[in-house]
Amino acid sequence: MELLKKLINLIITKIYFLIFGNKPSEIAEQFVKNLFYSFFGISAAILITFGFNILAIRFLGPVEYGKLNLVVGIGEFFAIPMLFGLSIAVLRYLGAEKENRALIIGSAFRVVSVLILIFSFLFLILGDYLIAPLKIPMVLYKFAILYAFISVLFYLFQSFFQGSGQFKRLSFIWIVSALVFVIFISFYLFILKNYSFSSLFFSNMARFLVVALFGILVFRKFLLKFSLKIAKNLVHYSAYQTLSVTAGFFSLGNIDNIMLNYYLGSAFVGLYSAYYLVFNVFVDKILNTFSQVFLPAVSGISNIQVIFQKTLLFFKKIGILIFGGNFFLIWLLFKFYGKDFIFDWRLAGLMALSISLYSFLIILGNIIASTGIRGAKIGVFFAFSSAIMHVLLNIILIPRFQLLGVIISTIISTLIILIAAIYVLKFKLCKNEKG
Repeated sequence: MELLKKLINLIITKIYFLIFGNKPSEIAEQFVKNLFYSFFGISAAILITFGFNILAIRFLGPVEYGKLNLVVGIGEFFAIPMLFGLSIAVLRYLGAEKENRALIIGSAFRVVSVLILIFSFLFLILGDYLIAPLKIPMVLYKFAILYAFISVLFYLFQSFFQGSGQFKRLSFIWIVSALVFVIFISFYLFILKNYSFSSLFFSNMARFLVVALFGILVFRKFLLKFSLKIAKNLVHYSAYQTLSVTAGFFSLGNIDNIMLNYYLGSAFVGLYSAYYLVFNVFVDKILNTFSQVFLPAVSGISNIQVIFQKTLLFFKKIGILIFGGNFFLIWLLFKFYGKDFIFDWRLAGLMALSISLYSFLIILGNIIASTGIRGAKIGVFFAFSSAIMHVLLNIILIPRFQLLGVIISTIISTLIILIAAIYVLKFKLCKNEKG
């Protein structure tokens, strides 16, 4: 075990020196260690589940896979008021205020529990009024509410592990949850012969519940603790994050799925989601894992200028690798999807470009968010600007260009916000830091 630790430290030091040209500081070394454990866990989980995911998509076909992504898209929207940005607030405050961790965890859990009860009941009451404009049957609507409920618990407990620095333990939990997913999806596909969207839905819900149950077990002593002052601080910060997340919903794949279903039907949602799967893997799994280690680490550092410069250097060196790797992965996946999923190199290239741009934007967004309330306000402005542009472009481009229009819309809105984020960091936040 000691030999393995030394080997890991050596690898970390070599990689850091290769990218930045100097040895890592103590903070940087701890950050990269946490990142190593996180990537180990998420990579192992992806390797365990990836083939079964592709197999499930092949069995389901575009229509049923489209239904699943509609449920997820609407469920992610319903989860926004239930979670109220508290998973992000927890990451920020657990990283910055280590002495109050028990109260931060307990206060966040109690606030979210109340929000889950209120909004689950509210969405059920409003169901008859919402399914008509969404153009979905009631059964999918109820699945979306269930998805929101379970995913909120998953996101919150995951943030508890990450914010408190328990990355090694969380990596183990991710691997266990991946094995649970494999057991469930195998049971649905090979024993029940269930080739509907519900097979993949319930398998993913089982995976989410594993993380939540481990979280309850690990943090059970903290969950009933509460501080009104800390709760107010969390909610103050998370209010801005909620606005950003709400706007972000209208900037990416979830709103794309709903709008594609509105204009073209669920089969197009399934085909688009087949391309978007790589975006989910790279951005939602890998980049968001990076962010959840990165944000608590940089929240305790005042010199964001150095972080900003290192981020620019990092993406300058690996940007082309991100693009090429994701294009190849999209092409490879379509070899396994089956004849119902038709590959288009233009869609694949544009999706790979979209992933590359958005990856850069995520890291810059974390640097801005680490500055506290000021950064949260900037994030809200960027998020709403991107959302408005994206929805308007979708309305114009989807009827004319179908799937090409969706991805072009994402690229344009992401590129504009990316330029604005670089400007704000370079000429506003870093400049003020110098002053």
